[in-house]
Amino acid sequence: MYAFDGSSAGMSKSEATDRLVNIAQIPEEEVDRVLELLVWFGFFGVGPGGAAKEKYAYDVQSNLQRLMYPLRMDDARVVIHPAFRSALGVTA
Repeated sequence: MYAFDGSSAGMSKSEATDRLVNIAQIPEEEVDRVLELLVWFGFFGVGPGGAAKEKYAYDVQSNLQRLMYPLRMDDARVVIHPAFRSALGVTA
């Protein structure tokens, strides 16, 4: 989670992936699994590219397939849950 210290609240999948690889030193072949784990844990929500509200795992009864599909299609962004933002110095 500390790889996102000082980041913006919402970011593209590629930006999140870059932070996981370059800052957290997650091997590239493991990044998708780590990203899915962060979504499952509720650290990340998934939202459309526009201004619509993001959804978290608890919003879809932990149906990760439903949340991860738009990310796999590069048609969504990840959003850090508000509960983690102040501790990480996340900007809006």
